[in-house]
Amino acid sequence: MRKITFLIIVMITFTWQFNAQCLNAELYPTTDVTINNDGFVHEVATCNYSGEYSNLLGFTVGEDYEIAITLNNDGSHGYVTVIDAADGTTVLANGVSPLNWTATVSNVEVHWNNDNTCGEDTDCHTTSYTNLTNAPEPAPNDECSGAIALICDETVTGSTLGATDSGGNSNAADDLWYSYTGSGNIEDITVSLCNSDYDTAIRVYTDCSLTAGAQVLFNDDSDTCEMNSVQSYGTFTSDGATTYYILVEGYGAAIGDFELTLTCSESVPAPPNDLCSNAIELVLNTPTSGTTAGATDNSTGNIDDTTCDSFSFKSDVWYYFTATDTDVSIVTTITGSSDQANVAVYDVNITNPADYACTQLDNDSIACEEGNGGESFNLTGLVEDNVYFIRVWSDGVAPRTSSEARTEGTFTIQVNDATLSTNEFESADAFAYYPNPVKNEMTVKSQSNIQNISVFNMLGQEVLRTTPNTLETVINMNQLQTGAYFVKVSINDLIETIRIIKQ
Repeated sequence: MRKITFLIIVMITFTWQFNAQCLNAELYPTTDVTINNDGFVHEVATCNYSGEYSNLLGFTVGEDYEIAITLNNDGSHGYVTVIDAADGTTVLANGVSPLNWTATVSNVEVHWNNDNTCGEDTDCHTTSYTNLTNAPEPAPNDECSGAIALICDETVTGSTLGATDSGGNSNAADDLWYSYTGSGNIEDITVSLCNSDYDTAIRVYTDCSLTAGAQVLFNDDSDTCEMNSVQSYGTFTSDGATTYYILVEGYGAAIGDFELTLTCSESVPAPPNDLCSNAIELVLNTPTSGTTAGATDNSTGNIDDTTCDSFSFKSDVWYYFTATDTDVSIVTTITGSSDQANVAVYDVNITNPADYACTQLDNDSIACEEGNGGESFNLTGLVEDNVYFIRVWSDGVAPRTSSEARTEGTFTIQVNDATLSTNEFESADAFAYYPNPVKNEMTVKSQSNIQNISVFNMLGQEVLRTTPNTLETVINMNQLQTGAYFVKVSINDLIETIRIIKQ
């Protein structure tokens, strides 16, 4: 008997919790809201707290309505209780948002809560209502199965007003569908909502499952549209055969008019030295051409943003060289559309490059230069015969699944042996100079006193002269314009002419 009584009490308690009737004391908005019965979604407020209620007037008796509350920061749904405004106590309907209700009175109080335990918070929630009886017919592409096919360089306009929410892992916002089928070639496909008039979001899937595993692109806000934009933009790679499904929706529960543009471009494959494990060997004193176009990020996580650059994504490529002495100079020169060829150097204390596990930890870094252009710097204290790894990257870029523009491009890299020793030269008149190209200063070394150094521009005009009479001198070229120059070096009354590039 006791067990039966206990079971009945549990069942009654469960039923009350499942059909909780929440009555809140705080009114917001503080004035009555007269509803619009045109069949579209209308907001009551964009910042109702859970634990408040709103006065809604003008429901049409006998017509169907949807009443909803969503949490703004993640779109999750809350709980709705509809009370007859005539007495403030009679519960007309209650349930999880969105709540469907056939109007039995014209004026109601709608109480907003987190759940069926009448939970409260002070977070902003968007509250809304829709007259379902008068709702227009959904657009043909309201569901993924009706996605409208797009072609390259096509722009379409539309509105999510009157659409429905597809659910899945998408936002709790009404949405519409488009598709793109590969051309047979690998392509980079860019989708843009930059010219839309509301807070948009965009997703791309490989099928209609709306699962996170099928999603190849998501973007909410993109500075590619404009700084601090709330519109969306992103690029994904088409394999040439798959049909991709493009979901246009809003942030949270936002709806509005949009303009969708789809553009196509040739997909750039990753360079052969995209990964540290495939690093290319550099020959000292010899320029090597490279590119970051198509490169991925070979990082190992938050511990590898490089010591001088905190950008979380880098289009990076990898090199290594074997030190023949203790000092070198490293120079990267931009040769293409990119404005960056930044450099990090890693001392991994090995003599065989195959022994490096490519962990790229910051504590292996002995140099890092990111002057947003070609780099030029000296390294000293190297260990002869040890192998050093070099990472060259473009920063401020983003992966193809992101929203930002890509600034990759071509460059040259050169490691110069900057130290002289007696057995390296055929005579005492030999000299060395570095770096080349030069940004600010060039060092000249010799085993005999350097008598004169003259710098000439391409018109044959002398633009700089110095008489150091030392074994080593530094020439300040800050004042020279960018371009090519000839440098005449006099040692023991012998003259050697070299050609340099001033960056």
